[in-house]
Amino acid sequence: LFDFDKDNIPDRIIKSIAPFIEDASFTPAAIEKASKACTAVCMWARAMYKYHFVALGVAPKRARLKEAEDELSVVMAQLATAKATLKEVNDRLAGLEKAFNEAVEKKDGLEKKEASCKIQLSNADKLIGGLGGEETRWRETVEVLKLAFDNILGDVIVSAATISYLGPFTTDFRIQLVKSWQEGLKSYGIPHTQNCNLETTLMDPVKVRSWQLCSLPSDSLSTQNAIIIENGRRWPLLIDPQGQANRYIRSMAKDSSFAPNGMDVVKLSDKNFLRTLENGVQFGRWVLLENILESLDAALEPILLQQKFKQGGQEMMKIGDNVIPYNDSFKFFMTTKLSNPHYAPEVQVKVSLLNFTITQGGLEEQLLGVVVSEELPELAAQKANLVVSNAMMNKQLYDIESEILFLLSNSTGNILDDTVLIETLAQSKKTSEEIKEKMREADTITQEILKQSELYRPVAKRASLLYFVIADLGDVDPMYQYSLPWFTQLF
Repeated sequence: LFDFDKDNIPDRIIKSIAPFIEDASFTPAAIEKASKACTAVCMWARAMYKYHFVALGVAPKRARLKEAEDELSVVMAQLATAKATLKEVNDRLAGLEKAFNEAVEKKDGLEKKEASCKIQLSNADKLIGGLGGEETRWRETVEVLKLAFDNILGDVIVSAATISYLGPFTTDFRIQLVKSWQEGLKSYGIPHTQNCNLETTLMDPVKVRSWQLCSLPSDSLSTQNAIIIENGRRWPLLIDPQGQANRYIRSMAKDSSFAPNGMDVVKLSDKNFLRTLENGVQFGRWVLLENILESLDAALEPILLQQKFKQGGQEMMKIGDNVIPYNDSFKFFMTTKLSNPHYAPEVQVKVSLLNFTITQGGLEEQLLGVVVSEELPELAAQKANLVVSNAMMNKQLYDIESEILFLLSNSTGNILDDTVLIETLAQSKKTSEEIKEKMREADTITQEILKQSELYRPVAKRASLLYFVIADLGDVDPMYQYSLPWFTQLF
């Protein structure tokens, strides 16, 4: 039964068993009554009979299924072939795209390299031109700085000695002492600049010009005194019989760039003298003590000796019985109208004693400036503008050089790729050439100004002599006393 070919039952067998199938007694229920074993055979026979007719109805469908499966196999084979072909085409396309992208990247890289080479070539031309133009000036600057460095010892000795010792003396005596020091430097073989002095070593033309705008006389003595006030560590005591130093300090205190917190003017006879000093120390105000004599009040000792101490992380100073905070903006000035005062050594070591007494030569220089200002105001204004413009041009050159050195020290990689540095060098060359040209013009104009000014020197010399003649009338009778501002205005 297991091996029976149910799909190929012959028709004759079907016809032979048809009567039995139709027989009502040939059913499993009927046969079961006679034999249980025959019941299973009956069920199998009836099932095979029924299966035969079902199979006959399914056979065409199976045939069509087989045809469809055969067609599907052919189509799938064709699809596999097409997929294989497509994969080959895709692989080839991917290879071509990869090659194309590599070629494009190479092209872009070459274009970037070409652009970079063009920029580097342009920068190289600028660098050669810029450094070539600056080389001469830089070499000259290096030589000047080397010489100044070699001579700095002797120059500073003369300047320090001038600040320390020459304050009380007149112009002629200062010149005499400086010359003797220069000879001493030469004899001891100490390198120094030829004819070095305080002005050539420490003078800043822009600062001096700003001081002169604040009523500082233009003679050499006053300029030296102003430099000593600026650089000295001790508070200045100014011998000022003509009141020039007093006017200069008062005028300078009105400028907030010099005295940001203002200034108080006091005398030793004032009742609030100590309170004013305390306020000046605490709030950073300038204090001008006028009309002192040959002795100083003991209350000034802490200020003159600058007896500062730290308390709670802040600088303090004790004035009298009060301990007050010390402000670094505080400055202290003292003036006396005595023409020839005598100060004890213990006073002189506490102050920077400076002689503002006008001399005939110094007054001559001042009056020469007054004459030129009155007679040739345009020339005087041009001279003042030249001082300021020269200082500004030198500062501009210094700033450009500082920027170049900063960029060079911080440059990484190929210097030809640093466009900022190259542009700065090019600008430096252009600016330096413009400044050199302006300086040459300024030198020419300065010489012309000096030449024109010297034409009025006899007038200034005669006026200076006349003032000292008038000043000596006070020795005849005290009623004949005239101030320098009165004489200048009259002149």
